[in-house]
Amino acid sequence: MTPVHSLEQLLQDTSDIAYRKEILKEVIYKASNLKVVGTKILPIRNLTNIDVKLQFPTERGKGAIKKYPVAENALPPFESIKWVPFQYTLEKFVDQFFITDEAVIRGQAAIQNQMEVRRVIENAAKLQDAEILDVVQSGASDGATEKVTIAGAAEWDLAAGDPEADIVNALTIIDTLSNVSDAELMSGILVAHVNVRSEFRKLQLINNVQQTLQQYLKASLGLSIMGTRDADFVDTAFIVIPGRETGEHGIYNGNAVPLVEQGRKRGVGQEYLIKKWFKSKIKPESDTKATSYRICKIENTHS
Repeated sequence: MTPVHSLEQLLQDTSDIAYRKEILKEVIYKASNLKVVGTKILPIRNLTNIDVKLQFPTERGKGAIKKYPVAENALPPFESIKWVPFQYTLEKFVDQFFITDEAVIRGQAAIQNQMEVRRVIENAAKLQDAEILDVVQSGASDGATEKVTIAGAAEWDLAAGDPEADIVNALTIIDTLSNVSDAELMSGILVAHVNVRSEFRKLQLINNVQQTLQQYLKASLGLSIMGTRDADFVDTAFIVIPGRETGEHGIYNGNAVPLVEQGRKRGVGQEYLIKKWFKSKIKPESDTKATSYRICKIENTHS
């Protein structure tokens, strides 16, 4: 199958290959992954098993043991390394569609196939995004000094609101508590509900330049904005530093079982059943802290 870079191109590839299960699987998997915006936060990890059981070492140099400089003819005390469990199990998504006998008789099997595949792709992408955002939400620390709480009457949709100041405060918390590099800090993503998105798109005078707050934040802080309609984000936003140090979105891509099954449904037509195993996981801060300092919650964003 030739390389593809857009959903429309992928859908075109299904018009005459409805009977080829493996290519249909490739189209649906690749296209749904293209539509999932949450993987900008948690990158995809392709797996050949549905169980992930790993351990990673805690960071060096955060304790009181001095590694540098070390006196001549001396060795620093031994620093034991704690291993943090990183485990999760992929969960199954299932969808199906039919190419009806009537569509075949009318010569419309190809167009019905494209429409059905599009809906499967959209459904898978929507559910993957929701699962990623749920994990991001639960992966943020909730301590009073580990989040930003906006005072009443200063919500972003009100005149006294100051989204820029709140975002800078959140980035400062991430910078203080985590080990992010300057480059990583300049790649942050704001996940916010669409009910405050207009506040970032209004033209205003900033530093004597007519621009939107979204443009200014991108230019000055490297910040991208990701809108969501998830009800859990109506009054809460999150700043996330993307990448594998924050977490990952695991997807089963092995060949132990068929991921697309095809069969004849008597009296109806050709049935296709699509399975996809996926799960997201935040990398815990330590063996005693399950959340990540690379995510910062901003509370009370909307009045």
